[in-house]
Amino acid sequence: MGKLARLCCRPIATRALARRSCSRLGWAAGHGLEKVTLSVFATNRRAIHVFEKAGFAVEGIRRRQYKIAGQYVDELFMARFLEDRENYDETAISS
Repeated sequence: MGKLARLCCRPIATRALARRSCSRLGWAAGHGLEKVTLSVFATNRRAIHVFEKAGFAVEGIRRRQYKIAGQYVDELFMARFLEDRENYDETAISS
């Protein structure tokens, strides 16, 4: 999912993420995984928004995990339980 987060700053990122995310979540569910996790910089609001639209929720925070250009940045841990797949609206991401 790390590559997907980098896409989020591009105009077509939301649709690309929707396609890739659905494909990867489908693969994970098909292989018996129950939960998918990711981490993202707390300052990357666009990525966080897209991941939330994809059904991910923040589960934890590592405060001041990174120091970038002299500024501390928190790391967010996000997760999605695949049993929630039936509640996932793919069209919400692509709109």
